[in-house]
Amino acid sequence: MDRPTIFARSNSNFDGLHICSNRAANESVYMNPVVDLDGDGKVDAADIALQEASDLHDKNSTQRYMAICAFSLMLIITIVFCTPIIPTERISALSGLISSMYFALSSLVGFYMGCSVWAAKK
Repeated sequence: MDRPTIFARSNSNFDGLHICSNRAANESVYMNPVVDLDGDGKVDAADIALQEASDLHDKNSTQRYMAICAFSLMLIITIVFCTPIIPTERISALSGLISSMYFALSSLVGFYMGCSVWAAKK
């Protein structure tokens, strides 16, 4: 088993020490590996900036899909609870769990919407 290695890394976003495994010490810190995107044979600042923009787009898309799925799940569960498929006794027995789930899902949707508005004004 690899022992953790402490190494220093410096870039515009972080100055300090990282602790990671020996295998991961030389790997990229980006979501996707940085490659030569413009085909000039070198990985330069333009390639890194383009990769960071791509990572940010992927992150935003994932957050949007999470919020859409959470909202859809709340709608589907509400519709199912309003039909006679699930007995009223079972719904009342699970009311604490159901209210916690609605709170968590609505918090996720609300946080996404709030951050989207805040980022648009920024």
